[in-house]
Amino acid sequence: MRPRADEVLTSVIATFDEYLKPELTSPFAKSLALTVKNLLNHVKLRIEREGPALFEDNRDLRALLSRIYDHLLIWEQTGESKGFKEIEVEIKGVLKQTFYGPLDYPTLVALTEEATALRWALTHAIQALQENRETLKEDATYRELRQRIRDYLSLQLKRESMWIDDAFQGDRR
Repeated sequence: MRPRADEVLTSVIATFDEYLKPELTSPFAKSLALTVKNLLNHVKLRIEREGPALFEDNRDLRALLSRIYDHLLIWEQTGESKGFKEIEVEIKGVLKQTFYGPLDYPTLVALTEEATALRWALTHAIQALQENRETLKEDATYRELRQRIRDYLSLQLKRESMWIDDAFQGDRR
């Protein structure tokens, strides 16, 4: 149980700062040391924050894709748009796919695989919506979906910044 991975990294970073960094003399070695320290901090924050953020993000993205799917079906059936069949199949498939069981503690690997599949489906949905922009631009649902997508992407970036921004504060090369 102890030390946890984040505690090990804290110890490595402290040892690096206290004993190794002061011994470096060349500008290149000092520059590399700053990069190494920032990357160690980045890994430490990812251990702490990435899993819960991806879990929430995947849940939100599943809800968004489900909403997109429902509207693609409606537009396809009413003939308002064309070419949604392929993305409908992709979204339906990724939403049915399971990456871990309901009682499983999801690993970071499983969460990342789920995120990757869901994000590809969103990318393809965005492309399909853009290809039908001229036909759908007056449709209030189309505009609402585009706003929901922008809101999701903004939230995704905010979540990911939790393990990026803090890690790269301070000295950099």
